Amino acid sequence: MASVFDYIFKIGGNFKEKITGMTDATGNFTGEIERSHDKVQRFASVLASFDYISSVGKNIAEGFNQLSNAGVTLDSQMHDLSAVAGVTGDGLKQIETFARQSAKAFGTDASVAVEGYKLLLSQLSPELGKYPDALRGLGCVC
Repeated sequence: MASVFDYIFKIGGNFKEKITGMTDATGNFTGEIERSHDKVQRFASVLASFDYISSVGKNIAEGFNQLSNAGVTLDSQMHDLSAVAGVTGDGLKQIETFARQSAKAFGTDASVAVEGYKLLLSQLSPELGKYPDALRGLGCVC
């Protein structure tokens, strides 16, 4: 079924003035929209900058937390190793140095190497802890 529409246009009076007024109003409206759009874009840019700065700050804080956690964990593992093997002083420092070298070689944390040393010492003999070079050999650091 087809619909039929009848349009009746009445144009009278000051047609040119009306069209000019409508054109001016449309131009003003478009200008306002563009100005609003620019303001919104600047505001979004500022927000993005704050988000970026916040993200950088969080990443830096997280990095410091990871470093401090690694240090605390290593210290705790070293105390445990000292208790298991009875090693103190320079011997303990030497074992820590070997653990750090092992961590660099294998891409892990030094506390992981110390945990391995503790496991070896508890399974084999705590007396091995008094011979750091033997631990170094067991840690496979070249």
